[in-house]
Amino acid sequence: MKKQKKSACAELSFKGSQNTEIKKVWYTMEQIANLDVAYGSEIMADWKKFSGRSEKDIRNQLASFALKKKHLGLPEMTMDIFDKEFRKEMKAVFALKSKHKNEPVRKLKELGVDN
Repeated sequence: MKKQKKSACAELSFKGSQNTEIKKVWYTMEQIANLDVAYGSEIMADWKKFSGRSEKDIRNQLASFALKKKHLGLPEMTMDIFDKEFRKEMKAVFALKSKHKNEPVRKLKELGVDN
């Protein structure tokens, strides 16, 4: 069976020592636009592989998309949710053909659930 790669944005959801739940980190849209997040370089590498575009193209689209999300009333997001939404944006803007090409496998919780 083929093992599928997880996205660098997929955050672990587990219980720490003494059954204390560890919460996902929320980042501001400015932090995300600047990739001032945990594993920022790995996330950019994933996006470059996914889209087949240069870092400059992705950063331009990232800045625009983060600003759009902020104007829609979303000043913060977790990276796993942002990644899912940004990949949809890249598919549309960069006219990516395959729906599932290079799509990482991840489990996402419902919006509003931190753990």
